[in-house]
Amino acid sequence: MRKRWKVLIVLLLLVFALGYVFTGTPLFGRKVPLREAPVSSIELSWSTRREITASNLCSDVMHTLRKACDGGPVHACPIFGYLTVHYSDGTTNGFALMPGHRFNRMDLVDMSGSGMYSVSMGEMFQTLESVGLLTKDRK
Repeated sequence: MRKRWKVLIVLLLLVFALGYVFTGTPLFGRKVPLREAPVSSIELSWSTRREITASNLCSDVMHTLRKACDGGPVHACPIFGYLTVHYSDGTTNGFALMPGHRFNRMDLVDMSGSGMYSVSMGEMFQTLESVGLLTKDRK
């Protein structure tokens, strides 16, 4: 009886460990290439186009974007929308937002061609909603 409990506990720990490693934001890999320059605005083109310019809101979005790690090769999936970061010097970083390869991930395809990066879908949606770029339909 005692051996069964040990096996059950080990299996549960293994399931939780695999779930932690393979869902949400990847733990390892190259980081998304974002500049350290001041951000003047961030634009989200989804079903509508929204833009934020407040520095604290832009900072929240950039904090979440900086968590993104290498998501593997670019895949052929439908694009949710586009996120564009406008820097104060006139340059931009553009990303196509796509569903992730793995559960609970969002893939960000860098429009400059540097690759694809993954971030937690829940965390990204929560950030976009909290800064006003994405709104829930209230019926």
